[in-house]
Amino acid sequence: MGLYEELSARKANGVRLLLEDLSVDDLRRMFIDEQIFDWKIADLYDVKKSKIAYLRKKHGITIRSSILNDFLSGKTEQAI
Repeated sequence: MGLYEELSARKANGVRLLLEDLSVDDLRRMFIDEQIFDWKIADLYDVKKSKIAYLRKKHGITIRSSILNDFLSGKTEQAI
């Protein structure tokens, strides 16, 4: 089970998720690793999508930076 599913289950059980408790690593994990859209993350925390987009950009969490980091660290597959 991914982080997004865990948080969704907690919210469904009545736990109020606070944006202040969302760490940069958790945001990165959901957006990059789990490929969760901004609007879905925003829905979890009851904030606007633009707030999540702002936080991602503030901390450099973008698809472009993820691809670049993977390339520089040698995580990409070589084409045959």
